[in-house]
Amino acid sequence: MSRSSWKHPIVNTENFKDLKKNLKITARNEVIPSNLVGLKVNIYNGSRYISTFIEDNKVGYKFGEFAFSRKLCVHKKKSKK
Repeated sequence: MSRSSWKHPIVNTENFKDLKKNLKITARNEVIPSNLVGLKVNIYNGSRYISTFIEDNKVGYKFGEFAFSRKLCVHKKKSKK
């Protein structure tokens, strides 16, 4: 569910003070600002950090959309005996 249109997007400016180093983002509900385009960001998914590259088309989305927190279910094939 998205935020109301009269509320501003959630952006914590303390994380973006020094843009030269590798950023570690723990709040997945923050919106990706335009000043991070072209940088590599580490997003915490609950157990480890996932490295993503910020492009133009990712601006405006939330960080959590690019760091999956669940494992994919892989079913094993049964072998014939």
